[in-house]
Amino acid sequence: MRNRRCVRCEQDLRLATVADVEVDLCPGCGGLWLDHQELQRLAELPNESLAGLSQVLRKAEGEGNPYRQAAWAEHSESERLDVPCPACAGGKLTRALVGQIAVEVCSGCAGVFLDSGELEQAIGEVRDRKEKLATIAAMAKSVTTRGTIG
Repeated sequence: MRNRRCVRCEQDLRLATVADVEVDLCPGCGGLWLDHQELQRLAELPNESLAGLSQVLRKAEGEGNPYRQAAWAEHSESERLDVPCPACAGGKLTRALVGQIAVEVCSGCAGVFLDSGELEQAIGEVRDRKEKLATIAAMAKSVTTRGTIG
């Protein structure tokens, strides 16, 4: 049985399925725990598949929520990182950048915690990175086969 607790507000995370991806939602703060590679898998889904997940997360990020992202940002860096991983034994959260977004990543299992409101930004960053890599690969193939770019 999965018994995962939110790294922000310590409420029990709720399992939800988006297409074929299982994610862990926090009903208290609107946070989202994604196991290793789940962010990449969500980024491959069409926006329509993500609409329900986004709606559920928005319900939890109300103005009166003491754990919303703005309130959490007031905590010191060490307070935000001295948190055990909700998914694995022994892992600690560290900061990592996904494009312009600073997220918490487990040093043990590589799971990712997204604060309320960060899902769409993180998916956009992953999609942009994938498109850039595809463009570079196409340019390299063009140079190899035709000797020119384009």
